[in-house]
Amino acid sequence: MRHFGTQTETLEGTLISSPTSIVGDANGGNQQTYNGMVIRTDDNRIVLNPTGEVEVLTLPAGLISKPTLVWDIDSTKAGNNTVELSYLTN
Repeated sequence: MRHFGTQTETLEGTLISSPTSIVGDANGGNQQTYNGMVIRTDDNRIVLNPTGEVEVLTLPAGLISKPTLVWDIDSTKAGNNTVELSYLTN
């Protein structure tokens, strides 16, 4: 749904990209903005950063509905390895 003053527009289509994520460094400095919500409407329009509410009737295959972090690590050595990871979030 998009709101224009007192008017509301309902968009039906496919969610192509999730809402915006803002990531900053550990000291609160340099922030990077990634993605932005993108919807392809049923009439093939592409809508960038629509505001409002997104409602889906069913969860698409592969969509993770709760906060999840998945790591895929490549190693030159097979078997158990010791790794050090860091992850910054608000």
